[in-house]
Amino acid sequence: MTGAIAVNARSIHHPQTGVGRYTREVTTRLGDRVQLVSNESTAQGLPGHFWEQIVLPSKLGRTQLLWSPANTGPLTVTRQVLTIHDLSPLDEPDGFKLQFRIWYRILLPLLVNRVRKVITDSEFSRHRVIERLGVHAGKVITIPCGVDKSHFYPRPVTEVADVKDRYGLPETYLLTVGTLEHRKNLWRLFRAWERSIPKIGETALVVVGQSGRPFRSLRFNHIPDRVLFVPSVNEPDLPSLYSGALALVIPSLYEGFGLPVVEAMACGIPVIASRTGALPEVVSDAGRLVDPYEVDDISQAIIQMITDSALREDYASKGLSRAASFSWDQTSARIEALLEQVSSES
Repeated sequence: MTGAIAVNARSIHHPQTGVGRYTREVTTRLGDRVQLVSNESTAQGLPGHFWEQIVLPSKLGRTQLLWSPANTGPLTVTRQVLTIHDLSPLDEPDGFKLQFRIWYRILLPLLVNRVRKVITDSEFSRHRVIERLGVHAGKVITIPCGVDKSHFYPRPVTEVADVKDRYGLPETYLLTVGTLEHRKNLWRLFRAWERSIPKIGETALVVVGQSGRPFRSLRFNHIPDRVLFVPSVNEPDLPSLYSGALALVIPSLYEGFGLPVVEAMACGIPVIASRTGALPEVVSDAGRLVDPYEVDDISQAIIQMITDSALREDYASKGLSRAASFSWDQTSARIEALLEQVSSES
């Protein structure tokens, strides 16, 4: 399919987001079999939407198929495959700025009915697209995200120590990774952490992430003791950051997949995750699932995971096995096959 398929690569320029990671991982594997179309200077915000809706269509050949891998795409291009990672702007609107919510509420119902196929990362997101946007079930295909096991694997003690030193991290820490936004449920995590402190020794909670442009800023009235914020981490350091943690905790209210969960499992650390959204589908029985609305449940899971080394080892082993079922190579191959199929159709 050399040159026949174009990729709306606007999201490649989005720094350290799951959507940007997805686009980079897949397009890297597709290589010169696809044509990347992007404009770094107008990647985000209103200029980015203008470029996507007005400029991008003019750069496509008359019969060229477009793959838009980042939730949005041009309305005028019907010969298009769209990836919708989740419907959080519609299902969890409180965490987003007003103009962003309005744009998605208008755009998505129109767009999904114009494109040829819709890809989702999970069955959870697939059902939400079908139910919320009224899309025919046969039009929506689930292709899970992956993990690069040549990058995300348990790192040696020396590498872990170097990363801890570089980011000023303590010897023992629990880790949470993700954009600082409403649905990540940090305020309940902090309350659970505060209740856990008397029983977990000197362990700290390391919060990696920062606010993104579309999200409403989070303000915390109270930050408990031993909570460390790391706004950003260099991509090569992520595996050592995971490997050095006692566990990853992701008590999100809503996730369409949850890349940090698979990355952490691939790095050999246990996972505490919500039993809502797509996380149970991704984690299966390889992690400790909690009710994200129950602070006590989160706190009990934290205490158990930190104080019980046998439990950690059990979940770490299960996590490594579970992570083996996710691969960007498989994800890319399935996406390529779907794009070829749609491209060959008249």
